[in-house]
Amino acid sequence: MSTLARTRRVIALVASIALATLSTSCSSWHTQTRPVREVIQPTDRWQTPPSKVRVRGAAEKPVVLHNPSIGEDSLCGIVKTESWIPRQVGPYGSRRDVVIFEERRTTMPLESVRSVEVRSFSLKKTAIYWGIPLGIFAALVAATWEPL
Repeated sequence: MSTLARTRRVIALVASIALATLSTSCSSWHTQTRPVREVIQPTDRWQTPPSKVRVRGAAEKPVVLHNPSIGEDSLCGIVKTESWIPRQVGPYGSRRDVVIFEERRTTMPLESVRSVEVRSFSLKKTAIYWGIPLGIFAALVAATWEPL
């Protein structure tokens, strides 16, 4: 195999890894400074209510609430969990892992909410995850470029 063919394979590998990385990289959780009611039920007509929020309450562990809403004095939402049960015997003696998805409605008092985070676009992550792989790709192309 020639050096040029090997280099092209490396370039194709780097490009495919970059694309796989880029597909999941452009958003992150952002802490909101506004009151909880305003985050969940925006007063501005141009803002849409979030489909999910990450809430830190009295317990230090954050909870992700899907379809959040505000009750009288509480924050309501659906908590989605998944449980893994390893190696269950299936039909005909086959063995496989079983995943159980559960959804439960939960509420928490508004006064116990310490912070609310909303998942949104992150310019910094986008610049890092797009800039580095594309820079490497451009450097590899420039290093192996042979005019016709």
